[in-house]
Amino acid sequence: MRIAIIHAFFNIVGGGEYLVLNIVEALSKKYSIDIYTTSKPNKDFVKDIFGIDVSRFNFKKIELLTLIDNFPRLVLLKKLLKYHSLSRIIDYIVEDYDFSIETQSNIPLPVDLSYIHYPLLAEIFHDLRGKGLYGILLKRLYKKWFSSVRSGRIVCNSRFTARMIYRYYHVLPDVIHPPVDTEYFKCENNDRDNAIATVSRLIPEKNLDKIPVLSRLVKGYVFRVIGSRAFGSDKVIEKLTGYNNIRVYVNVERTLLKKLLCTSKIYLHPPFREHFGISVVEAMSSGLVPIVYYDSGSCTDIVSKVNPRLCYSDIRDVPKIIKFIEKHYDELQQKSIQVSRMFDKRVFQRKIMEYVEKLIELKKT
Repeated sequence: MRIAIIHAFFNIVGGGEYLVLNIVEALSKKYSIDIYTTSKPNKDFVKDIFGIDVSRFNFKKIELLTLIDNFPRLVLLKKLLKYHSLSRIIDYIVEDYDFSIETQSNIPLPVDLSYIHYPLLAEIFHDLRGKGLYGILLKRLYKKWFSSVRSGRIVCNSRFTARMIYRYYHVLPDVIHPPVDTEYFKCENNDRDNAIATVSRLIPEKNLDKIPVLSRLVKGYVFRVIGSRAFGSDKVIEKLTGYNNIRVYVNVERTLLKKLLCTSKIYLHPPFREHFGISVVEAMSSGLVPIVYYDSGSCTDIVSKVNPRLCYSDIRDVPKIIKFIEKHYDELQQKSIQVSRMFDKRVFQRKIMEYVEKLIELKKT
């Protein structure tokens, strides 16, 4: 039996790519898998980051071309045109396969199963205001091409995301949490510094500028901000420098990330509406007690299972939570490790295999 997996862009290697590669690893034990993408991943880089050998996977190249690719602006219009092009290509791809999965667009495209990390495009057009004739054109194209659900089934990464999908598409999706390599992040000992770790892309949207505010309120801890560089990182790094108790680590290797986590006590996620939070689970599996933003999948699906008091609404509440952690550290640490195992990649691979098998049986009836 043949399955097509469509993941249009591998130019960024992050949680979405780790998820699709774990889907391939799981399903390839039983099915023949082809992965359709515009750009094949760098196999050496993926091996270093994820420990997955992609040379054994079968990638097939597709092209998503529009007439305005060379225009520096019109970002939303280009996005709509590219995903419309992808949708039309998928119509042809799926004819040759018994089952199809799409894992990146976050739109319910014409496949048997869509994995949606967050319905960002739907949110953008739901809230779009102004922009004159250009805005009217964008809304009409979105409504014509993407406002209806064309997927057989939708799966998403958290209950938080599921609520958003229901809001914009009036569909109740199933939840299968993303895979995390919890075994890798296990620590050999529990010798820790008074350190609070944060792992995040170093971009303005992540609100990392709140950490200097917190560093002035919390005494006796060093804040370790560990992140990858992206557009806008220079300004973020500048705002984090010049403090005696803040250290910034940029583009660290996986081994150093593990070392930094295994020698920290607390994990702090910035006040950002994270849809799930793979870095939160990685930190928990390393024995860090997490503190996360309340309005996020990190709270609803992960940290609330440790203790709801570890979720904050205002950054100024964090010092009180740290005091609570200090009072119950051993208990909270063990609970954090225990909860993290629920999101291990082996759990994900088993669940996605069972889910796909059920859908394949339904298609046969």
